[in-house]
Amino acid sequence: MQTIPQHGQRLYQLVDWSGETKALAKKVAKAEEAIYADESDPLVNWDETAVQAGLEAAGFTIATRASSIAKKGSGGSPRPIGNVGLASLGIHPQGHTAKNY
Repeated sequence: MQTIPQHGQRLYQLVDWSGETKALAKKVAKAEEAIYADESDPLVNWDETAVQAGLEAAGFTIATRASSIAKKGSGGSPRPIGNVGLASLGIHPQGHTAKNY
């Protein structure tokens, strides 16, 4: 399981800002939030709806939103196919294709 970056813990929320100015705390918070709002960064610009759309575009249906996915056309009702990595399915955030890293 991977935490969705847009919904993850922010470092600025873990800092005790009591010894600093409110202006500094706001500036740091704004800077960190900007990282996760960057629409051009495929590492952080996706959420659960993007994953669902990618899976559906690849021929999968969502059996439960929590953890189960199934392949369409497998005969009868959808069968869960287990815990699979999105990259192994060819699903990448915002439609990006696999790259060698």
